[in-house]
Amino acid sequence: MNKKILIYLSTILVVAAISIGGTIAYFSDTEKSVGNTFVAGEIDLLIDNTCHYNGKVCTKAAGAEKYYWEGTQEECFCSWEKKNLTKDDLFFNFLDLKPGDNGEDTVSIHVGSNDAWVCAELTNLVNNENKCNDPEQEIDQTCDNPGPGQGELQNHLVFTVWRDTNCDNVLDPDEVPIVTDQPASQGNWPIADKTTGIPVPAGKDTCIGVGWKVLSSENDNIIQTDGLTGDIEFSAVQSRNNDNFVCIGSTPPPPVTGLKEYYNINDNNMMDFYEYVWEAQTFTAESSYKINSVKLKMFKSGDINDVMCSIRSTAGGYPVGPDLASATLDGNSFSTSPGNWEEWVFDTPYQLESGTKYAIVCRCPDCNTWVNGARWRMDYNGATYNNGELCESITSGASWLCPAYGGATDMMFENYGS
Repeated sequence: MNKKILIYLSTILVVAAISIGGTIAYFSDTEKSVGNTFVAGEIDLLIDNTCHYNGKVCTKAAGAEKYYWEGTQEECFCSWEKKNLTKDDLFFNFLDLKPGDNGEDTVSIHVGSNDAWVCAELTNLVNNENKCNDPEQEIDQTCDNPGPGQGELQNHLVFTVWRDTNCDNVLDPDEVPIVTDQPASQGNWPIADKTTGIPVPAGKDTCIGVGWKVLSSENDNIIQTDGLTGDIEFSAVQSRNNDNFVCIGSTPPPPVTGLKEYYNINDNNMMDFYEYVWEAQTFTAESSYKINSVKLKMFKSGDINDVMCSIRSTAGGYPVGPDLASATLDGNSFSTSPGNWEEWVFDTPYQLESGTKYAIVCRCPDCNTWVNGARWRMDYNGATYNNGELCESITSGASWLCPAYGGATDMMFENYGS
C-alpha cells in the first residue's frame, strides 16, 4: 500500500514538473543573411588610338571599315577603336621619315571597373644602320660597319608625352608634360603613378598625347636610311590599397631631358688636359632650358684621377666666372683610345638663356703630366659647328686662348636638358 502511494506520488511530481516547465517562454527573434558572396573586381586594359602625321589624321568615315589619311585615298593603319592590342597594332610605322617630320598619337586608355595606375614602357629598341649612301658616308664614321646599334636616328627622334585631359591631341598650357623632347630610348613613361598624378578612373576614357618629331640640324644626312624599331607596352595596376605605386624608373622622377646643342661627328683628333692645362668648348643655347648633363667623347692615357666638367659663363667668347653646374667622374673608368661617350650628370641643373654663349670646361687637376691625362675627342681644323669653338687654358682657367689652334676646331659634345 505504501509502495503504491509512493509510486503515485512520484508520478504526480514528474507530471507536475513537466507541466510547470512547459509553461515557461522567452522573447526571441531570428535574422538570416542569405547567399554571402565575394567576387573579384577586374582591371581589363583596352586601348584605342588616333594618329596624326605631318598635319593629317588617320580616320575613317562613319560606317566604313578602312582608315585613310584625311583628304586622301591613301590607306593608313595607325588608328583603331577600343580593343586589346595585337602584334599588328602599331602606333608608329613610318618608312620614309625626313628631318622636320612630326606626328602625334592620342591614345585612349580604358581600365575596366577599377581605378588603376598606368605605365608605358619602351623596350627592345634596335637602332639600325641599314646602309650608307654617298651623302651619309661623308659625315658618318659608322658607315664602314653597318648593322644593328650603329644608326643615328635614335638621337634625332624625340618624344613629348602628356596626359591629354580633354583628349584634343594638343598640349594645352594647363597640361604638364611627362617627358619633353626625350630622345627615343628604352625606359618608362609614368602615365599615372604616385609621382605624376591621380589614377586612371574606372569606366572613363583617359587620353595621353604622344608627340614626336625628327630633329633638323646641319648634319641631317647622318640619319639617311637609318631605322629604329621597338615595342611599346602599356600596363595597369590597381590603385586601391596601393597608394605608393610607382612605375619602374620613376622614383625619384627622372629628369625630363632631351638632346639640345651638340657636335658629334668627324672625331679625327683629340686634346689632352691635365693639372694646369684645361680644355673647353663654347656653345650658344638654342633655347631657354635647364641643362641637366653633358656627354663628351673621352678616353684616358695611363692612370688618371677625377675628371671634372662644368658649365661656365663667357665674356667676349672666353670662359669666365665660377662653375654654374658641375659633376665629377672617375677618370680611371674611362676606356683607352679611341674612347667612349661619358656623361656628367649635374647635381643641380642650371637655367640657360636662349641666344647666350656658355662654355663646357673640363680639367683633371690631379693628373700630373700629359702622359697620365685625359683625352677629349675633337674635329680638328674642319669642324662645322658655328655657334662655339675650342678654347684652351694653360693657367688652370685663369686665362684662355679662343679659338685654340687656328679655329674651325670643335670638341665632341652633347648637351641634355629640359
